[in-house]
Amino acid sequence: APETIHKDKGAIYGIGKRDDSILTILRVEALLKRDF
Repeated sequence: APETIHKDKGAIYGIGKRDDSILTILRVEALLKRDF
């Protein structure tokens, strides 16, 4: 059981990191569009 819990946390962490990078890219694009 502990192994599956650890894997689930890893998957959630990976998804969280991916979402953060997408949000960062969207923020950068928004800033670039605002400047132009």
